[in-house]
Amino acid sequence: MRIGTETRITDSNPQKSIATLDQAPSHPIHILHNDDRVEKRISSYFRRAFGEDLFVFRAGGAQWPLLVGTHPSPRPGEDRLSYGYNERLRAGTVPLQNQGDGMRSFVSVALHMLAPNTQSVLLLDEPEAFLHPSQARLLGEFIAKEKPDHTQLFVATHSADALQGLLNAAPGNLRVLRIQRDGTLNRVKELDKARAKAISADPLMKFSSVLSGVFHQRVIICESDADCMFYSTVLDLPEVHGEQQPDVLFVHAGGKHRMAALAESLRALDVTVDVVADMDVLKEEAVLQRIIAALGNNWAAVHAHARPLKTAIEEHKPSLTSGEVAIGIREILDEAPTPGEFPRELRAGIDVILRNASPWDAVKNAGKSAIPAGQAMKHFDALQALCNRIGLWIVPVGELEGFCKSEGGHGPRWVQNVIENYDLAKDAKFAAARDFMRDVWAREGR
Repeated sequence: MRIGTETRITDSNPQKSIATLDQAPSHPIHILHNDDRVEKRISSYFRRAFGEDLFVFRAGGAQWPLLVGTHPSPRPGEDRLSYGYNERLRAGTVPLQNQGDGMRSFVSVALHMLAPNTQSVLLLDEPEAFLHPSQARLLGEFIAKEKPDHTQLFVATHSADALQGLLNAAPGNLRVLRIQRDGTLNRVKELDKARAKAISADPLMKFSSVLSGVFHQRVIICESDADCMFYSTVLDLPEVHGEQQPDVLFVHAGGKHRMAALAESLRALDVTVDVVADMDVLKEEAVLQRIIAALGNNWAAVHAHARPLKTAIEEHKPSLTSGEVAIGIREILDEAPTPGEFPRELRAGIDVILRNASPWDAVKNAGKSAIPAGQAMKHFDALQALCNRIGLWIVPVGELEGFCKSEGGHGPRWVQNVIENYDLAKDAKFAAARDFMRDVWAREGR
């Protein structure tokens, strides 16, 4: 049986009443009428989604409608068939068919999930139709928990929220297949069940929108929200992406250490993935190695350039010695007023000093220009070419803020200032940023 979107609104409309002792139910509403337990289960989910109860109006006469509202309390001597009780019930509720499409669609899916007693296969198309994201997630949980044991269920969805709901409720019993059209052919890739469980249990996976990547042709993973905001703004420029609007999702990893996990999960579903990392990703070899492996490349080729480059950078004299750092910070602290909050400009001064305390600070602050000349630069160029081919993009100016050093602030504040004060499409200051994202988008195999 196919539960299509074209009848999703009307499947929960009032149904012709039946002689319950002599006639077999022909519609899920008949089953709700006959079974209080099913009615209560559907009503409990409906209340979680919409804040109202749902129940059959048993005094409807020739038709049994569904009502939305709150059950009145029976008075002494009344039951649910009493005239006075049903008068109050009808006066304090609204027929479901008079409600919005979201409520009606939600109930139609719920009815088909809880009420069928003959069908062995259900085909559910776009369960999220007409629903808010939180309601789509709840409906996904409902479907996973309440699917009848004797029913095989196939769900087609374009909603990360519905998929998240399914994963929340039944990661071990769920097969997730991504279907991608390639010309006239459909490519199908299945997500490993163990990985599905890991996604459902990982807070970062849940709240970083990584599942939304399944519904895009390409995902670009960045370190932070600020990086995502800036790079997505630059890529959105027609001068950068070209004629066709990019079907891409930017996802933040909350730092370098989680980039590989996100990339692995997305590539397991045949999603094309790129990773944009600040230059100090070269500092931690284990982190770099895992990102390279997650993107499907051989570590040995990268390691041949990453190790000597790391050694050359760390052997290079830092801008400030330990003693100079201590003296500089002490001088700033001596300027601080005793009462009140520590001044922002003094904090900025300390940040500048600390950014020059090690060779890696210099590299992150100045980018490629801080790499020692000669053999170290050759290793970096070779490493950059290798990484770019597999989708790892090391920010050539060191970090996000290096694209415009004349603008103050850091992270979200820097991005906000840049977006508000500059024409990213034309300003010469951002030519390097445009070129960088143009190269990312033009990568072969995307």
